Amino acid sequence: MEKVEVQGGMQDEQAADFAALMAAATDGAPLPQGEEPAPEVEPGEQWAMIPAMLGSALSMALPELKEVYSEDACRAWGSSMVPVAEKYGWNADGILCPEVGLLAASLPFIVGTLGAVNRRKALAVAEARKAIAGGEKPRIMEAAPAVKAGTVQFGEVQAHGAS
Repeated sequence: MEKVEVQGGMQDEQAADFAALMAAATDGAPLPQGEEPAPEVEPGEQWAMIPAMLGSALSMALPELKEVYSEDACRAWGSSMVPVAEKYGWNADGILCPEVGLLAASLPFIVGTLGAVNRRKALAVAEARKAIAGGEKPRIMEAAPAVKAGTVQFGEVQAHGAS
């Protein structure tokens, strides 16, 4: 039998053996090229992801909540949720859709941005108060450009009544 080289240096015989092993390992269902089977996740673990994501988001703003939303507490909640979900026919997969994952992944950006804006605002207000208390004109007022009344059209400013 002639051995023919295939992609990756694997010969026909080896490729057939490998395919047979993969088929046996996956109960005959072929795996898509380059993908591993997803590990089976227990229903309680799936449900535990909900308070874990919520706790992770809330803990960014309130770090003291990390203790409340501990891994053990989330797992206990998830395990308690399983019988309720089974009773009502709920499925954690439907709740934990990709959109919820995207929202959870976006929260650090949102919370971080809001925190930075709030810190900068608080610093500006504190500096302005300090300047006013010292009888000075606050720097924030000096930096603000004069704004003339007008309407904005396509990036240009036109005075009221001008055509």
